[in-house]
Amino acid sequence: MASNNTRLIPQGGSDRPALKYLRLVRELIADKWYDIGLELLEQKDEHTVNIIKRNNAGNISECCMEMLELWLRKQPKATWNQLIEALLAPGIELNNVASRIEEMLLPSANAAEGSSKKTPDKDQEQPP
Repeated sequence: MASNNTRLIPQGGSDRPALKYLRLVRELIADKWYDIGLELLEQKDEHTVNIIKRNNAGNISECCMEMLELWLRKQPKATWNQLIEALLAPGIELNNVASRIEEMLLPSANAAEGSSKKTPDKDQEQPP
């Protein structure tokens, strides 16, 4: 298991994405929702992704949200890491969005990393 510094842990301790946060992310990823859907739902669900596209008449924001909701239903153990991996996949490559999501979800880990790089206390013995 990865350390807490490398895992995506939103406030509350669960790494399963909550719909309220996915709604915020949706606008950042909506343009590539179809490809992200194929990554998250796997290629075998291409028919389902096409149904989402047809049902929402090309409204990419709605398509994206429906795809994300479907992902959560089909993957009970869905994680932020899986979404990040999909965003970084070849052909999608939403690296900046992936980084922004990590920053939003890991403020405490980022702060902890910064504090671990502080200089040692005066009371600590320094190596020669």
